[in-house]
Amino acid sequence: QYENEMKQLEDERALQLKADIAAQNETIARRSNELKSMFLANMSHEIRTPMNAIVCMTEIALRDHPGDTMRSHLQQIKASSQTLLELINDILDLSKIEAGKMELMPHGYKVATLVNASTSLLEHRVGSKEIDFSVDVDENVPSELYGDDLRITEIMLNLGTNAIKFTHSGFVTIHIKTDKTDQEDTVLFTICVRDTGIGIHKEDLDTIFDTFQRSHLYPNKTVEGTGLGLSISKKLSRLMGGNLTVTSEPGRGSEFVCVIPQKIVNFTPIGNHWRQESVEENITALFDFIAPEANVLIVDDNAVNLSVCEQLLKPYQVKITTARSGFGALDAVKQKSFDLIFMDHYMPRMDGVKTTRQIRKMEGMSLGELPIIALTANAMKGADVFFSQNGMNDYVSKPIDIKLLEQALHKWLPAEKIQTMVNKEQGRDKSFGQIEGLDIKEAMQYFANWKSYLDNLSTFHRLLPSKIEKIRSALDKNDMDTFIIEVHSTKSDLQLIGATEEALLAELVEKNARILQKEKLWQYTKSFLSAIQRHYELLKPYFSKDAVDATHWLCVEEFDKKLSNLKRFVEDFDSTGADNWLENMKTYIIPPVRKALFEQLSKAIVSIDYAVLTNQLKDIPSSSDP
Repeated sequence: QYENEMKQLEDERALQLKADIAAQNETIARRSNELKSMFLANMSHEIRTPMNAIVCMTEIALRDHPGDTMRSHLQQIKASSQTLLELINDILDLSKIEAGKMELMPHGYKVATLVNASTSLLEHRVGSKEIDFSVDVDENVPSELYGDDLRITEIMLNLGTNAIKFTHSGFVTIHIKTDKTDQEDTVLFTICVRDTGIGIHKEDLDTIFDTFQRSHLYPNKTVEGTGLGLSISKKLSRLMGGNLTVTSEPGRGSEFVCVIPQKIVNFTPIGNHWRQESVEENITALFDFIAPEANVLIVDDNAVNLSVCEQLLKPYQVKITTARSGFGALDAVKQKSFDLIFMDHYMPRMDGVKTTRQIRKMEGMSLGELPIIALTANAMKGADVFFSQNGMNDYVSKPIDIKLLEQALHKWLPAEKIQTMVNKEQGRDKSFGQIEGLDIKEAMQYFANWKSYLDNLSTFHRLLPSKIEKIRSALDKNDMDTFIIEVHSTKSDLQLIGATEEALLAELVEKNARILQKEKLWQYTKSFLSAIQRHYELLKPYFSKDAVDATHWLCVEEFDKKLSNLKRFVEDFDSTGADNWLENMKTYIIPPVRKALFEQLSKAIVSIDYAVLTNQLKDIPSSSDP
């Protein structure tokens, strides 16, 4: 009995020792995770600070119209910087998920805004790749849902970026839909990403969502990536009560399907105007306004960051004051009245939060009287709530996204101090005039600025012959699935460039293809292909090799100013000056409404016909500039 009692006591002690060791190991593991998270957060902040200067100064240099070689170098720097930032974000997300510290921040959001935010970024990532990229949203998707839209956007970007990276020809399509559940106020929000990329081998499908698996699955080492995106997307989808699955075939492509339950806020269907609605809500007057009477204070302990912010604000002609510390900011506010303050978050001795609290204690410095915007390299989820609770009106993350900075400036400056430079619609007409068959005013609803529209138009023109061939080939082979996909994709492209009549014709073709009305299908397809071929020919003068080699699109106003220089050469009978003027003008893309005039002037310069030149330039004021 004594031996039994001793053995029982030893067993109990052994069990207690195991429990103590397990508890100790758990504490060590938890502490290790906490230290890792702290290290990664600090590392992120330290890296983001110099990256802010690299990214923003690169963007500023690109604004100065550098030569082709320098522009190429700058764009490579910009792209590499963005890749590094994405890697930092992925590592932070993964560490937070593994440590159980990833917090969801659900709220009501507009589906159109979510889809468009992702689509715009993915369209940019397609770049010059000769693949068809399209996004399709079911018309019955509720217009507003409740959930963590930031994390859903992250998943959509990860899946879309992955598809674009490994697809070298064919298409990448994203389909958004919702399915009913047994709960009336809940739907299954589904993101389906299909591609015709390199595909995944069957034996690798089980590990595709494991961390850092990318290098084992894809033989093409020239494609950048760490393999974190899919792993993070899988974990995020499960965190939100959903799932992410994949089907794939090597050499034919893959399909990723993410399903996440979401509450319905607004049952109104999104319809087929999801892109337009979002753009109308979010578009801002980038570079369309100045504020020369506005006083802006920038507070940052880093001299490079101060310089970056000053350069970014230059186009708006605001009066800028800078301070290198929180104490300097307090002195500046006491001495001068400001309309807006950009406040760095982390500063020695007195950080941005403490400085803001001190400012708010001053008379006339309340939240509604003096907007303060935080500049932070540590913008985690919930940052908006944190800064709001500490007296700040808004925040902008570092590296500074120029569009977000511009939006903040336009939003928070007093309306009476903002001067619109030119009416938007007039400005668009002046910039490009009219192209036959395109409703440019209608098309501009879908773009934040003029350059985006021109880039899209150029891409459309470049890919159109390939699209026409694919449509013809699919119809000849009676491959209706491919035919419908290609026509639908082309319809979206036509809507975006303002070819409304052809887009309607494409819709007729698509509908008849779906119901297999072959007689009407052949008739409509013939008319449709003829119409888009005509568009290709009409756009040729603007996207020929000479046009592509040109470095800048001239608006009518800029063109007319250059005519003043030519008139001076003509008045001085300076044929060399006129020849040089013509050579210089060939580096620009001439606005359509001035193209006929330019051709007449070109012929007259070449033939040294001063009578024609004098007559054409008689109403143009002379210029003393060379």
